[in-house]
Amino acid sequence: MRTITRIALCALLAGCARAPEKPAAPPPPQPPPASVPADPAPNDNLNAVAWTQNAIEHDLIYREVYRVAGEKLRAALKDPTWDALPNRDRKQPRPATPNRHEKIPQSAIGNEGPA
Repeated sequence: MRTITRIALCALLAGCARAPEKPAAPPPPQPPPASVPADPAPNDNLNAVAWTQNAIEHDLIYREVYRVAGEKLRAALKDPTWDALPNRDRKQPRPATPNRHEKIPQSAIGNEGPA
């Protein structure tokens, strides 16, 4: 009796099992589309002009740069020893006191008057 029960149980369990599914066949390849017009090549100059004219970021960047330049100028005007030349570009050390009242020849300025 036990053998019959075991055989029946195995038959029931085998009937519940599923066979592995075969993978679906891949779809047939699509033919290439008939001559689709290509987009025009990107124009960096045109894109830059459009961004300059329309982007709020452009205006914000210019305002920020102008504001920072004003702050640096005010700080530089308060410091009498400040000048714009970096130390690595100097051929001789900076003088202790700046000489701001040097005589500049009129020929260097270019306002000699009518010739």
